[in-house]
Amino acid sequence: MKIAGLGPESFEKYKKFTKHFKESTMLVSDSKDAIKLFANHLGIENDRIPTIPNKKRYTTENGNNIQQLNQFCSVIPRMISLHRGIGLKHLNGYLAFQCVKKMFKYKFDRRVMDEEIYTSLNTP
Repeated sequence: MKIAGLGPESFEKYKKFTKHFKESTMLVSDSKDAIKLFANHLGIENDRIPTIPNKKRYTTENGNNIQQLNQFCSVIPRMISLHRGIGLKHLNGYLAFQCVKKMFKYKFDRRVMDEEIYTSLNTP
């Protein structure tokens, strides 16, 4: 997880991450034009969630969704509240740690997760 930039989305911000998508075949996204341009730049399919006024849509026509990403994004306000704000220079580190926690959540029982994270991070 890495911050692409602050402010509105743009193709130029996404373009900096081209090398991270070398093996990708599809982007599942909202209907923003910047992502469509980025998918075209990569030469991959962009399965877009349509924007329909006054109607919430969470899936594409092919049944794909971005719910895991949305769930992850809901962690950020809680994280900021818990730490009473965070510095932008440390945001990548906080996001990386949240990714690690999410991976461990799928792998270990909640009762041993903290110990497993600590052990894994302290193993050379």
